[in-house]
Amino acid sequence: MEKPTRLALLKEIAEFLNEETELQSMLDGALDSLIKGSDFTTGWIFFIDEEGHHTLESQHSLPSALTNRQCHYMKEGTCWCVQAYHNHKLTKASNIINCSRINLASREFVTETEDITHHATVPLRSGNEQFGLLNVATPFTTHYSDEDLELLESVAFQIGSAIKRIDLNNQEKEAARINERNRLARDLHDSVNQMLFSLKLTAHAAGQMTQEETSKRAFMQI
Repeated sequence: MEKPTRLALLKEIAEFLNEETELQSMLDGALDSLIKGSDFTTGWIFFIDEEGHHTLESQHSLPSALTNRQCHYMKEGTCWCVQAYHNHKLTKASNIINCSRINLASREFVTETEDITHHATVPLRSGNEQFGLLNVATPFTTHYSDEDLELLESVAFQIGSAIKRIDLNNQEKEAARINERNRLARDLHDSVNQMLFSLKLTAHAAGQMTQEETSKRAFMQI
C-alpha cells in the first residue's frame, strides 16, 4: 500500500486529533496513523512526571523483545532519553545512539528484536509545558534522516497540542461537576431549612391547640 505524502499524513493526523476528546484513544490513534503512514515500523509514548518517573501510555507494533513480560523493559528502570528529558537536555527530535531498553531486551530475547536497534525520540509539548516523549524506530536503522526527524517533530507538536486541549477540557468538565455538586448541596440545605421552619410552625400551632400538658411541652421543645 502506497504511503501518503508527508503533508497528507500531517493533515490526516491533524484532522483525527481535532475530533478526539479522550486522551487514550487520541494517543493510540495518532501513533497508529504515524506508523502506518510513514517508514517507521514501531513507536511508543512515554509520559514523564516532574520527578522523572515515566509511564508507557501507548505503543504500536513493538517487537516481542520489548513486549515480553508485560512490557517489562519498557516500564521498568530508566534510560538516557527519559533522563535527558527530565534534565531539560532533550529539546528536539533526536537520534538515540544507544538505547539501554533495547539493549537489555535484546540480550534476554536475542531473536525477538525484529532488527530494531536504535530509535528516534522527541518531546511532547505545548508551549512551555512538556508531557513526555514520542519514540519511533525502524529495522536495520542506526541513524534517522533530517526528514524523519522533522516529521517526528511536527507530529509531536500536534499530539502535544491535543494533550493540552483535552486536559483543559477535562478541567472544565471537573469544574462544572464541582459547581453542580455545590449547587445541589445549597439546594438541599435550603430545602432542609424550609422543612424545619415549617415543622416548627406546625408544632407551635399544635402546641397552642392542645390542652394536654405533656403534649404541649413536647410541641414547645420542637
